[in-house]
Amino acid sequence: MNLLDPKWGIRGVPDMVVEIISPSSYKRDHYDKKELYQQHGISEYWIVDPSNHSVEILILQNNEYVFHAFGIDGEQIASHIIKNFTLEVDSIFLKKA
Repeated sequence: MNLLDPKWGIRGVPDMVVEIISPSSYKRDHYDKKELYQQHGISEYWIVDPSNHSVEILILQNNEYVFHAFGIDGEQIASHIIKNFTLEVDSIFLKKA
């Protein structure tokens, strides 16, 4: 997959990507896509895991992703590239009745 290929609907490289993983996409999102996004210079990569109610943020430094933040329900995380943007992790997940 070439992120710069117009047939994929993307022109240029986004500053940030958010992936919502499922059990069937865990390996692809944590390894394959991470490598792809890193190669293309995407500055911030969020991995949202609904099964664990968690969000992991990786940021690009020296052409490699490094850990920036990890949050679970009840915690708050902040973007590195979007100034003053914070997220209450539990606000993006449905509450069980």
